[in-house]
Amino acid sequence: MKIFFIDTNILLDIFLKRTKLYEASAQLFRYKDDEKCILHTSSSCILTALYFLQKEKLTSLEVKKHLRAMLHYCVIDDADENVFYAAASNDDFKDVEDAVLHYIAVKIKGIDGIVTRNTKDFKHSLIKVYTPEESLKFIENKSN
Repeated sequence: MKIFFIDTNILLDIFLKRTKLYEASAQLFRYKDDEKCILHTSSSCILTALYFLQKEKLTSLEVKKHLRAMLHYCVIDDADENVFYAAASNDDFKDVEDAVLHYIAVKIKGIDGIVTRNTKDFKHSLIKVYTPEESLKFIENKSN
């Protein structure tokens, strides 16, 4: 079974049903239901996604429905002191938030990669970085 860390933009693809971006991200979540992968994210990714859902004028009930879905699909990992030290010490990442997410992902035992639409933001990653489409190909090639 493949293990991925899901970036905020993938959560938003799904819950905002972003045109042309939705299908590959949604398929990744269907693969979780089919037990072909395990999906992780962070509490900060969820909070950011919730912020954008509320900004899109979704009702409180709709936002909570999406939150329950995120909790169903994703294991929630958090940053600890070591993650923040690592992020603060790495000058290769221009965005500190991306550095924090990267080091959260690095801590996940057996991780296969990070799934994001912003692969360039993770070009200095210690682990593989995939677009949703690339992650699907990886699962399909390795599952046969």
